[in-house]
Amino acid sequence: MRQGIMNDQANTHHWRGDETPVVVPAVLPRRWEDVASAARAIAGAAPRLQVDVVDGVCGKETTWPILGGEHWDLLAREEEGLPLWKALDYEVDLIVRGEILEEWARGWTRAGAASIIFHPYCAGGAVESLVPLIEEVKEQGLEIGIGVRPSEDVGAYAPLFVRADFVQIMGNDIVGAQGLPLMLSEACAQCARVREAFSGPIGIDIGVNRDTLKRLAACGFCRFAVGSAILKADDPKKAYKELVVLARERLGG
Repeated sequence: MRQGIMNDQANTHHWRGDETPVVVPAVLPRRWEDVASAARAIAGAAPRLQVDVVDGVCGKETTWPILGGEHWDLLAREEEGLPLWKALDYEVDLIVRGEILEEWARGWTRAGAASIIFHPYCAGGAVESLVPLIEEVKEQGLEIGIGVRPSEDVGAYAPLFVRADFVQIMGNDIVGAQGLPLMLSEACAQCARVREAFSGPIGIDIGVNRDTLKRLAACGFCRFAVGSAILKADDPKKAYKELVVLARERLGG
């Protein structure tokens, strides 16, 4: 495959941070085929897929490609494309410890990610040390998300928020696993705290479904990462479209 595949992928169906509301299907992959299956399930309906990349240290589970790098070397060398990359933007939720963060952020940049979500607590809260990496990734044309847990102190995150296209609040203090319950009141309180320091879109990941989306929208969330409520539905495309309609009813747009 030709050189420069990353730039072609990242510029296809580019999501704009001022578009609200946004629903993003999310997959926690054990293997490459899980990503490919999720892509097939939503392509043509959703423009973007979130891939949760978890190292088993910062997050509870270990996922592909850290679990096993099937296809990864080719992707990182820009010799293979992500599944259905002409139809989908890929958002990478990078839940990995600080020692390997640069390696994986740069790898996903080369692999064609359109967006990377960084979690400061995975880097030990070392805000200033994250800034150069975030700027490096942003200079490559990727969107930047900052991920925070509901009980996390975000008081020192101004240098990150000013460089972010969106902030994504996790719905639980435990991250990187399936089936976690939504800490609704804590997530909503964190949304209010983040809003004091950040004027862009604020998203939520973990526990989002038809019932919780209504309450989350009322708290001020406008961006919703949705896992099983879409990908485990009988008709994922229909489930996605219904959630988009519901979000628009609640938020407009």
